[in-house]
Amino acid sequence: MSSRSDPEYVKQVYQLYEAGEFGRAYELLTQSAERYPEELQQIYEWRFDLASRIGKPELSEAIFREALDAGYFYGERTLRTDDDLQPMQERPAFEALVKRDLEILSEAQRHAHPELEILYHGKESALGKPLFLALHGNNSNISKFRQYWSALWNTEWLVALPQSSQVSGRDRYVWNDMTIVESELKEHYAGLCVSGRIDPGRVLISGFSKGGHAAIDAALRGYLPAKGFLAVAPYLGKPEELLPYMDTLQNRHLGLSKK
Repeated sequence: MSSRSDPEYVKQVYQLYEAGEFGRAYELLTQSAERYPEELQQIYEWRFDLASRIGKPELSEAIFREALDAGYFYGERTLRTDDDLQPMQERPAFEALVKRDLEILSEAQRHAHPELEILYHGKESALGKPLFLALHGNNSNISKFRQYWSALWNTEWLVALPQSSQVSGRDRYVWNDMTIVESELKEHYAGLCVSGRIDPGRVLISGFSKGGHAAIDAALRGYLPAKGFLAVAPYLGKPEELLPYMDTLQNRHLGLSKK
């Protein structure tokens, strides 16, 4: 999900990459590292991707090593399936770095737990508060995602932002395992019902990208009493897996919405 607050270099890098000007994109990222220290994790990743793309595997490995030394790490999918990194696969130095990375990731996962932030507390009514759940995209977190829901400030809605416990990097989380997603969202909902009066007739769930998939899955399978979902640029992967649940929608009066 793009934002007005995204650094200008991000747009420029995408433009250069799409134009096939990988060397220039790499140079821009290298220059941007000092100006955007809060974006270093992403800059490191893009730099070692591009170093591989321009045929400099040793440089790619050096940047990856520097990222690990700085405390950053990445998910296995990022390191194995990215087209830019295909030339790096099975290189001994790269494989050693991947092994180190995944050990750090595994340790981080051991200490991870689901989180829930109440962004807006909503307003009391005779039936209880309407609930709006908003799920971040993959490789993101609550702090990066909360900015998109300012329009719901001072409304009747209780706005809650769940954060997945599935780790994909430092301060990065994903919604890949739907069994875990179901368990965590049901626990969040139960906790919200205990801590305040929720109107089960006015529950909506939203999500961006893979969070959109998780929102659709929760609404269609009915493990949350959602009356509708808002899927923003959803990444579904295998949409056919959701088809068996479509037949039940008329009986549940589920509102369908996508963007």
